[in-house]
Amino acid sequence: MIKVAVGMLLVATTGFGAVVGPREESDADDAPRIQRALTANGEVFLPKGVYAVSGTLEVPARTFIRGEGAGLSILRTESRGVPLLLFKGSHSGIHGVSLEGPAQGDYRGEEAGISIKGRNAGERLENMRVSNCEIRKFGSYGIKVQFASDATVTHCRIRNIGHAGIMTMSCDGILVDANHVHDISPGVSGNAYGISFTYEGRDPDNANPVSQRCSATNNNVSDIPVWIGLDTHNGQEITFANNRIRNCRLGIHAGGVGAVVPMTQIAITGNTVLGGTAAHLDAGIIVTGRERMPARNILVANNIVEGHGLRNNPNLGAISLYYTRLATVGGNSIRDFTGNGICFYHNNENFLCSGNQVDARGSDEEAMPGIRVSAHDNRGSIQGNRLNGNGIRVDKPSDNRILAGEND
Repeated sequence: MIKVAVGMLLVATTGFGAVVGPREESDADDAPRIQRALTANGEVFLPKGVYAVSGTLEVPARTFIRGEGAGLSILRTESRGVPLLLFKGSHSGIHGVSLEGPAQGDYRGEEAGISIKGRNAGERLENMRVSNCEIRKFGSYGIKVQFASDATVTHCRIRNIGHAGIMTMSCDGILVDANHVHDISPGVSGNAYGISFTYEGRDPDNANPVSQRCSATNNNVSDIPVWIGLDTHNGQEITFANNRIRNCRLGIHAGGVGAVVPMTQIAITGNTVLGGTAAHLDAGIIVTGRERMPARNILVANNIVEGHGLRNNPNLGAISLYYTRLATVGGNSIRDFTGNGICFYHNNENFLCSGNQVDARGSDEEAMPGIRVSAHDNRGSIQGNRLNGNGIRVDKPSDNRILAGEND
């Protein structure tokens, strides 16, 4: 293993005797000496200090960057529209480094703290690791991962980002765990994301397939007033578990947005979704499929949802579903909601709604159903729920087939 220390004055490849001498005072850019160290492969160490970097540092395969810790080893750039670090080879990563961008603000293409990008969907990067880093003040992405498999992003703090904290596209087997992601704005065309598992373009295809077997667990995501805390588009085998989402317009979104691949096997469990100052602007949790392509095998269970729903909208709730098949909504606790507690909008086939506690007390309007079946073509069972509000409402009994068992 080559070990390369990149100090404010020195770069050395120990064991090979290659040493770059003291930096000239007139040289204000650390990028060339850091890039030389990275190109040598192996392990690159950044001692405590602030490193001014122009352009993009490219990280080849089997290269790992280590710092002395977030806030101690700092890479700082003023370059706009490009990633600070671009990982181009497998079995690489970064630990314990702060990355500071030029400014939070308008979307600037590929501007990111870290970009991990394989050649294409058939040549994904593998075994990528990002941990214990701080990333802030980038106009587009904190971390963008595209065409990668078996990657982890853990224990990072990502803040003051213009569009998306952690965006994954056409990935397989990504774990995003125990990160803090907050203050994502202003977004792009009304879209901003904390953590998203998606793909590029409107409809997935062979070049840009859906993301699959990805998980976001134990993360804190907050302050995204424009749009969504946790998100997937047409995901396959996606898990959102034990996250805390606060002050996002919409807490968790699982949506089928294309017309090619149905979304399947989505588990949304054990999350706490709090409206905060963005209260009552949209759903806390929403799952949506597409016409003739419903979202299948959906589990929304044991979540706490508070301060969500949309005033005067009969087709939205703190938890909302439409175009689903075989969905289970169970064991959730919903309070301080508006509109509806749980809403099955239309085309939900063979759903089970059981064991939920829906409490209208403290909510900001009266006469709200705890559970509502609106619109048409819903088939399912509602039983064993505890409703401390105004019970169950089926808007169009002739268009829906609902078995209502015992509910308190």
